[in-house]
Amino acid sequence: MGWKIDRSNNQFRLFRLHVAADMIKKAKILPQSCMDVIKSDPALITVKPEPVVYRCHKCRYVPHKIRRILASASNLLPHNTKQKSLWVDGKWLSRDQGTPALCSQTYFVEPLAWMSSVPHSLQGKLHCPKCQNKLGSFSWIMGCQCPCGSKISPAFYLVPSKVEWSNMVQNVQDATASLLGTKQRNQLTLHTLGSAAELRQSPQRCRAILV
Repeated sequence: MGWKIDRSNNQFRLFRLHVAADMIKKAKILPQSCMDVIKSDPALITVKPEPVVYRCHKCRYVPHKIRRILASASNLLPHNTKQKSLWVDGKWLSRDQGTPALCSQTYFVEPLAWMSSVPHSLQGKLHCPKCQNKLGSFSWIMGCQCPCGSKISPAFYLVPSKVEWSNMVQNVQDATASLLGTKQRNQLTLHTLGSAAELRQSPQRCRAILV
């Protein structure tokens, strides 16, 4: 018939998560047949990266101040205020519903590769893989309650105050800062190694420095 499955479709994504939740409830571990629900780590995507991403807020205060990318805009799973998100609901047929009632009080996302405990735990906390700051939680079975009143199950969510929205310009700035930081660290290493070599070749200079 020539029909193809649109794996980016919201309804299909919710359906696959529902199937995976049923499987992990029985087996207590995510089976290989459902591993497709765990999406690639957006921080490692170098070919056609998405322009809009969500980064860890606390990472700006750790060395080199490069905020860790946690999710892309396409990883978000939308939900309506005070409504349960069901895959059988036809309103999720489109990826861009344009519905004004979409809630943004909690960022519900697809399970991602950096969420190391997701494949073998029914529930748990989500921490930044770079700075280990707590970002949110997940639950395959019980789900999570959004402040808007909507119950999402299964649920993998990030607390908005823990993350920052970042556009393409900011992404380029962070990437540039990362490259400059690497270059400066390399220069410092070479300078340190050069100084050590000079001291080994000149014992008198070494004694003078120690004195």
